Amino acid sequence: MTKGKQWSVQEENRLLNLRTEGLTLAQLAVKLGKSRDAVKQKLRRLGLRVVPQRNQGGRPTSSELIMPKELPSVEEILLIQAAAVKALEVPGLSKTEILRLKGLIQATGIYQKRLAEYVDYRGIEKEVVDMKLKYGELVKRHTPEKPVEVKT
Repeated sequence: MTKGKQWSVQEENRLLNLRTEGLTLAQLAVKLGKSRDAVKQKLRRLGLRVVPQRNQGGRPTSSELIMPKELPSVEEILLIQAAAVKALEVPGLSKTEILRLKGLIQATGIYQKRLAEYVDYRGIEKEVVDMKLKYGELVKRHTPEKPVEVKT
């Protein structure tokens, strides 16, 4: 049973749109004029996970992975990887920053492998479709339109 004011469809849509911007629960609540708990409950009712995390200030935040509309290219990933490697050359980095940069390097390496597997899969899938089309054309060319009558 709901205790507060019911959410309108427009409010739900605005919540979903704002959520893709990566705002915290507190930021969402302020933008929507709702309590943090109301936003949290609405996200759960909409079937979305609310993941509590601790940021560097020690306060809990909510974050969920935001799906990109397109996969980053290999070049974009290599640039991120190169930037992280270059950043590791800076003397006096904190342990936290070093771990973050190493994590980026590791994650981008894994991404490159997964992307290569995906591209290879898509290539194989395309070849199969092309082969089916060619097979269909061959069958049409070698199948007579009318059955040939054989007199005995």
